Amino acid sequence: MFGERVRYDPMPVEVFRSLPFPGIDIAANMFQFIAEVPEHAGQRDLAVARSVNPSLCGFDAWVEQTRTRLALAVGTR
Repeated sequence: MFGERVRYDPMPVEVFRSLPFPGIDIAANMFQFIAEVPEHAGQRDLAVARSVNPSLCGFDAWVEQTRTRLALAVGTR
């Protein structure tokens, strides 16, 4: 996004669940479900999603649309 290389370092669900944030247990349950039931991603109907949200876009398009705002939010460039 900012032209910098990054390394993905996955966090185990148990570590994520132990973070001191409100609602972390709910978020951890979601990530655990995604990790343990990968076929759920294939069950999404993009046509239905686009009918609900016509401005839905892919990640690359989202990055281009939000690059400036995100850079300001994280305090870079």
